[in-house]
Amino acid sequence: MQEIVSLGQVFQQGMLVMLLVTARIAPVVQLVPYLGGKATPQSVKTAISLALAGLVFPVIWTGQMLPTGVHLALLVVKEVLVGLTIGFVAALVFEAVRTAGQIIDTVRGQNMATALVPQLPERASVSGDAMYLLFVALFLTSGAHHLMLSVLVRSYVAVPVVGFPDATQLSDAGLLVARLFGTSFELALIVALPVVVAMMLTDLVLALVNKAAPQIQVYFLGMPLKAALGIFVLLLCIEAIMQTLMIHGVDDLRALEHLIEGWSR
Repeated sequence: MQEIVSLGQVFQQGMLVMLLVTARIAPVVQLVPYLGGKATPQSVKTAISLALAGLVFPVIWTGQMLPTGVHLALLVVKEVLVGLTIGFVAALVFEAVRTAGQIIDTVRGQNMATALVPQLPERASVSGDAMYLLFVALFLTSGAHHLMLSVLVRSYVAVPVVGFPDATQLSDAGLLVARLFGTSFELALIVALPVVVAMMLTDLVLALVNKAAPQIQVYFLGMPLKAALGIFVLLLCIEAIMQTLMIHGVDDLRALEHLIEGWSR
């Protein structure tokens, strides 16, 4: 009878550890586009979270008895916050792509030409969505997602499921997230800069044309011209844009990796 109770306790503790592991992985899958993201059905994201948790679980479970009650609830909250931090940092560069696309469509005068995304109850920028999907494909084919998964696994060593980070770890993480969040806005502006400059020069030329020949309907001439020229400049710079995005995406993950390695020392 004692053996049955012990097996029951082992099973219960295993389920609790699985819960904590999944609580950290689930936010990452929710936020990171190449793992799940907003466009993936919730059932698929749940399956991915459980599959990743099942791979991590045997490595980190030591058979240690876990607390119950309020202490366990605090551990779950901590795991969710750690997962949100990792997922937020990993997804920043992709949100920068969306922001850059919205800026590009705005300066081209095509901000009203939004497209309905079937997977989401919202509309998205045409240029932003195209660049976003292209960058996700390039990120996966380059193998950069392996670095993110490595960071996720190492986080269980730096911040064990049964432990809490200290104040220094929290402050370091907060400063890193704030710095990378600001850098993502700079990246969006850099990506959109070639099209913005081209549109400013186009407006200048159209203004000179309007000054020289007021009878020309510059407004109606400029709308299709700016839309076509913006796409042309974007396609002309797309290789450099994708290289810049890849560099920043890997740099963000490297910064997160160095932070986690510092925690584990």
